[in-house]
Order: sequence, then structure tokens, then C-alpha cells
Amino acid sequence: MSSTPLTSCSIGVATVCAMTYVAPGRADFRRVLQRAVDAGALRADLDVELAIDFIFGAFFYRKLVCHQTTSPRTMDALLTYAFEALAPRAKPPQRRVPSRSRQTARTAQTARTARDRR
Repeated sequence: MSSTPLTSCSIGVATVCAMTYVAPGRADFRRVLQRAVDAGALRADLDVELAIDFIFGAFFYRKLVCHQTTSPRTMDALLTYAFEALAPRAKPPQRRVPSRSRQTARTAQTARTARDRR
């Protein structure tokens, strides 16, 4: 594809816009997320760059694609949902395995019950 003045200009503007506005915002948010990971408020295995895309993507989708407002209330809800999804996962409760003697007693009780039913 050949380059036209409009294409070259658009690429230049996009680059300047990304470096001037997007990169500093991502850097600030990256530091915030990393501090939250370090403090244990977010998952230890969090991919910070992907989390930024996840949160910013929802904002930009609502604004640019859906043409919906992003009020403080909306942003609060969006961030609440995002941070709940990125929070450390609770460890599942450990299943208690019955001791051998309790298992044997249960097995014997089950056998007696089955024999009594006959």
C-alpha cells in the first residue's frame, strides 16, 4: 500500500498523541496497579499491561464506540468490577479427609444398615 500525505500525517499524529497523552497515563496507572499487587490487594500473577488494557478498553469502548457518558458514578462502577475481577483469589477450603478409624467405622455402619434392610 502506498503512503499518501493523509496516511503519513495520521500516523504522525497518532504517534504524537500516543506519546503525549496515552503513554504518561499508562505509566501512572502501571505504578498504581503495581503498588496494589505489591500490597496484596491485586493478584500476584497479574499481567499489569493486560490489566491496563482491560480497564482502559472498557472506558474507551463506552466513550468512542457506544457514545455513552463516563460519569464518576459509571467509572466507579467500572473500576469496582475490574478490581473485584483482579483481586487475589480466595483459596478453596481444604476438604477434611476422615481419619482411617472413622472411615472404618462408617464403612461398618453402612454394611450393617445394608444388611438390616434385607
